[in-house]
Amino acid sequence: MRSLRAVSIAVLLVVSSLPVAGCRGTTDPERELRELLRGAEAAVEAKDFGALRPLLSERYSDAEGNDRRRVEAVLRVWLLRHGEIYLVTRVQDLRFPAADRAQVVLLVAMAGERIADSADLAGLRGDLYRFDLDFAAERGDWRLARAAWRPMEPEDLL
Repeated sequence: MRSLRAVSIAVLLVVSSLPVAGCRGTTDPERELRELLRGAEAAVEAKDFGALRPLLSERYSDAEGNDRRRVEAVLRVWLLRHGEIYLVTRVQDLRFPAADRAQVVLLVAMAGERIADSADLAGLRGDLYRFDLDFAAERGDWRLARAAWRPMEPEDLL
């Protein structure tokens, strides 16, 4: 089985932003998702597990056989085991194949020390991942329905 750490990172990034998740009243789904992702970066760094659960789809599943319950358990442990968490994220692609579905390609640099700017990435001792994320509109909010991940390759930056 591939690293559950990677699925933890994916879920942490996209479902941990409770303050921006309820974007009711806005009419721009792209803006809603970008706000969710920006807020998620801060929430992951704050290690707020309570904000994670409501934004993970009840029907979450991935190619590794993880469901919502399994991911929640892994997230809890992952947050407890790690000290400081610092992230730099970049939305590489965001598409809407249907009005109630979204696909996001998210590039993530994760480290145990603050990444002040892109110059710090050269000496980064951390992890670089590419996440392919599927969201579904459920009960008026975007929820993570599926995630695939892999270590980032140089071509991911092009």
